[in-house]
Amino acid sequence: MEREGWKGTDTVTDISWSVADGEIWICKPVGLNQGKGIFLLRSKEQLTKVLAEREKKKQSRRTKPLMALIVQRYIERPLLLEKKKFDIRAYMYIASTMPFLVFYHKGYVRVTCEEYNLDSLDLTTHLTNQVGMSVDASNQVKLCNSFE
Repeated sequence: MEREGWKGTDTVTDISWSVADGEIWICKPVGLNQGKGIFLLRSKEQLTKVLAEREKKKQSRRTKPLMALIVQRYIERPLLLEKKKFDIRAYMYIASTMPFLVFYHKGYVRVTCEEYNLDSLDLTTHLTNQVGMSVDASNQVKLCNSFE
């Protein structure tokens, strides 16, 4: 849902007004992958604090700019697969529309390490990241304890 008046910047005054108490927000660094740097914010105060700290760092830096963050409302009641969060990765490449030529790869499903629990502070409950998982010799996925 588009919120009227939001300008798309990361300053405290532009976003903090749209955060309601009790909402959970997820922060993802733009330049990282494999679940690195992701964290959850569970209150308006936490979000305001993170944005204020970033603003302070931004003003004190003279060389390298801060990495951008994507901050979005967390989906608190996701669709679950055997009580775990999941995502589906499927790939399609449209090579041409005249004639219509499409390449498709059936993809795969990624599942969290732990059963979903909204109150959990453990990111393995919330992230479907294969880096924190490993496969043993019998092709069974071993559950991870934490993300690095």
